[in-house]
Amino acid sequence: MVRFYVLVAALSLCACGNNSQKEKNLDSEKEVFKKVAQKEPVKVYNRYWNDLARYLGGMEPTPGSLLDSVEYRPEAQQHRAFFNAAWAQKKTQFIDKLSGWADKTLPKEHKNNENVFYPFSGADFLTIFTLYPEAKQYVLFGLEREGDIPQDLKTNVSKDRLATNLRNLQISIDDIMHLSYFKTIDMNADFNRYELNGTLPVLLAFMARTENTVLDIQPVHITSDGKIAFSTEKNKQIAEDTLVTGVKILFRKDENGPEQSLCYFSVNVSDVYLTHCNGFKKYFQSYKPTYTYIKSASYLMHNDYFSQVRSLILDTSKFLLQDDSGIALRYFDRNVWDLKFYGAYSRPIPLFGNRYQPELFNIFATDTSIKKLDFGIGYNNYVGTSNLMGAWRKDASAAGKMN
Repeated sequence: MVRFYVLVAALSLCACGNNSQKEKNLDSEKEVFKKVAQKEPVKVYNRYWNDLARYLGGMEPTPGSLLDSVEYRPEAQQHRAFFNAAWAQKKTQFIDKLSGWADKTLPKEHKNNENVFYPFSGADFLTIFTLYPEAKQYVLFGLEREGDIPQDLKTNVSKDRLATNLRNLQISIDDIMHLSYFKTIDMNADFNRYELNGTLPVLLAFMARTENTVLDIQPVHITSDGKIAFSTEKNKQIAEDTLVTGVKILFRKDENGPEQSLCYFSVNVSDVYLTHCNGFKKYFQSYKPTYTYIKSASYLMHNDYFSQVRSLILDTSKFLLQDDSGIALRYFDRNVWDLKFYGAYSRPIPLFGNRYQPELFNIFATDTSIKKLDFGIGYNNYVGTSNLMGAWRKDASAAGKMN
């Protein structure tokens, strides 16, 4: 009998031990499932957008391209040859030099910023990405419409029209490739012809050329409370309209890199129109603080009738980099801003001759510490004639000093 009780006790202990182990295993499994459930779902993107960007940028297609039936047609091969030659020259003469200057000169924390704002940009993704390649969000705007999003290039554009569209794209980027800015008059014509229209084809082409992967494209508009909303129906793309429309592009530099976004909006920001675009002004304010860049802006903010956008930029910017066509020197309160100058300043080009700034001329003429620029940028785009000014808000961190 004693042996029986000992045996039962032993079996009971084993059972308790096994139950305890099972409970531990179950707890462990629950924890694993809990962690799996908490993980963000893997995002699946339509590769068509990246295939389209590479096609527009004159890049070789990647294996399995959804545009394979048009990738090696004569017009596509001619487009690649054109873009390869133009890009090689642009990279050597401008991109590499601007990138090197930015790395050495801009505030060290500029690489870790989240918001970059480029007013009056047109489709110039190339310059802003070269200056700020790590930004999380880019916001660009101009008078030019964003254009129609080609959901399927092979059906949206007939094969006999592809050559015409690609040739027009080459014409559209000619100014930025050779002058470092887009001419407003040319954009009004070039960006409104044919099926591939607006700023979107140029933005995509330069995203591909700067070795980014385009993940998604969505039409958007700004609501009255200053939020971005995805557009589910066709909204009119009118810069003078109170409904500000645009396009949002998601992209990243490599497979493991962070997702970045660019929003381009078609909007007229002169006072008479911006007064009625309260949603856009609220959206603008929501991005505070930003790193702002202004180039080849037609000296618009020198005028009283661009006072609202000028005030918004000065209020929301933590750091502002611009040439003399941006905000006139007289609007920078030296109690608020630290200023530093680069390059050379003589006079604006003849078209804007009446925007000469004597105070700015005296600074460049007398300050022997001003460093030269080894590249041309802006309206005076020859090496030795360009100027840049960095303005750092004094209440920002000390990390923001320029070299």
